[in-house]
Amino acid sequence: MSLEEHLELAFQNHMDEKLTEAEHLCQGILQADPNHSVALHLLGVIYYQLGKNRPAADLLSQALTLCPDSAELHNNLALVKHAVGKFDDAVTLYQEAISIMPGYMEAHNNLGITFQELGCLNEAQEHYEKAISINPNYANAYSNLGNLFNELGKFDDAIYQLKKALLIKPDLTGVYFNLGIAFHQSGLLENAAESYQKVLVSDPNSYNAHINLGSVFQELGRLDKATAHYNKALAIKDDSVDAYSNLANALAEQGKLDQAVEFHKKAIAIDPDSAEEHYNFGNTLKKLNNLKGAAAEYQKAIKVKPEYANARNNLGLVLYALGDLTAARTEYLSLLKSNPDYADAYSNLTITLNASGHRLETMDFYKKRMDVTRGYNNYNRGQSTFSFTTRTKIRHDIEQFKYLASIGQKKSKFTSLAKKYKLLEQEISWSDDKIAQIRLSDRHPKILRETYNRPLNLLKAPEVAG
Repeated sequence: MSLEEHLELAFQNHMDEKLTEAEHLCQGILQADPNHSVALHLLGVIYYQLGKNRPAADLLSQALTLCPDSAELHNNLALVKHAVGKFDDAVTLYQEAISIMPGYMEAHNNLGITFQELGCLNEAQEHYEKAISINPNYANAYSNLGNLFNELGKFDDAIYQLKKALLIKPDLTGVYFNLGIAFHQSGLLENAAESYQKVLVSDPNSYNAHINLGSVFQELGRLDKATAHYNKALAIKDDSVDAYSNLANALAEQGKLDQAVEFHKKAIAIDPDSAEEHYNFGNTLKKLNNLKGAAAEYQKAIKVKPEYANARNNLGLVLYALGDLTAARTEYLSLLKSNPDYADAYSNLTITLNASGHRLETMDFYKKRMDVTRGYNNYNRGQSTFSFTTRTKIRHDIEQFKYLASIGQKKSKFTSLAKKYKLLEQEISWSDDKIAQIRLSDRHPKILRETYNRPLNLLKAPEVAG
């Protein structure tokens, strides 16, 4: 059998994903002809797919020396450079590939991925859009553009692009995951759940999908389903801090506080430097009325992450409850120094100052709180600048209106507001003696935001000579 016949068989094995057989055939060709550029190229591609990046780079570089005008070689060597973290080299190689072949859509798409990795998001968007302009049916480019919009927080745009990708190629499991993230972040929780469930249909052992689906169910208040998915995530990855943490939080919401404590401890044992987990553990201990334990956990969170605003706020609240008003005041002032727009800290500080007898200082911080929220004048004009599109925002709005009530507004107005948005009466019922109650900052389940599928395997195998 001739070298060309060996090469044709190697390509066939490669197409059939028989990489070991294709590798052996290429090695045989190179023993007979060490400078066979096509065999060097194909073997380099195979090594890349097998994760053998160093020999892949060597072979592709050797092939590129022999064929300096090959756009595909530039693209494929760039893929290897990206894989080993040499992003600047990858950018240069992709740009050279595009200069040789301006309509090379895969190179534009891959260059977009590398630019996104480098944080050059405008450039990334430009190249994804260029790839789409070359081929309007290029599903991977739509997918990556959607992922970019997720990263930019443009979730409506992300949803639009990801849906386009699925219209073209409905079997892209990773796109459903990223679409789930976009829906999730937009507050469209039922849509997010549906997207994550589609991932699990094709990949029942997707750890990320179980975590995120659990997070959706937790936010929807379906806590039994949430804990079931967190437990499935732990069955897949038993050292997952995120799964233990979210499971603990869900159990705490169910009132199963002792169980929650055990899972918090497991999470912290795995990652003792997780500021978020110390914070969450502190919140659970607070529910157990273990105020000293809660304070200790908040302090650990702040030690790891000094700028952790919610931890400082809750530490101040617990110190207030423990009667240490001076320490509580110190925490709030420190928090407001670095986060001057943290509205709840103003409320809690004024309560603390009032309890300490600092009447003038109390009034000063009430005014600052009003400046931050700007809710008072808007309310008197019969207008509301607050969004009611998600449960989280609704809860935030209710807190703002509670504050307005505490300074003399009529409760009846807020009751009618609650009915308008179909909120339960007890969620906004309060009395003057409850205004000073400890207000913990919201705690939400952690969402895994990594992209599930950013295709890098856009390898165009070189054609058989002749």
